[in-house]
Amino acid sequence: MRKIFILGIIVSGLVTISSIASAWQNICPSNDIYYCDSVGKDAYNSNVTGILRGIRVGKIIGVSWRPKGSLIGISEAIPSAGIPESIRKSPRNAYYYIINDGDGKSFLRECVEIDGR
Repeated sequence: MRKIFILGIIVSGLVTISSIASAWQNICPSNDIYYCDSVGKDAYNSNVTGILRGIRVGKIIGVSWRPKGSLIGISEAIPSAGIPESIRKSPRNAYYYIINDGDGKSFLRECVEIDGR
């Protein structure tokens, strides 16, 4: 039960507003970008420890370059849990996978945090 609750909070935190997602430009296909090889594969957590390692988080639908300080997501508030809305910005210049969660919502995760299989 605890695993499901924790996963629910993590997934809720990855929800983004669709107008933000439209700003994420998919730069694939490109032979120069190694990460484009993973487009179309399932995305799994790889750079975490504990129960969340190896958890499938969705389908990789593209790759986006995000400069440091650019918007990478907005987490909706969860008033019942006392969690406010938060805005996430890229901590560094990096490639991000555009991931579809299966419910029609997309979010970004830094490529080094995801294993595409």
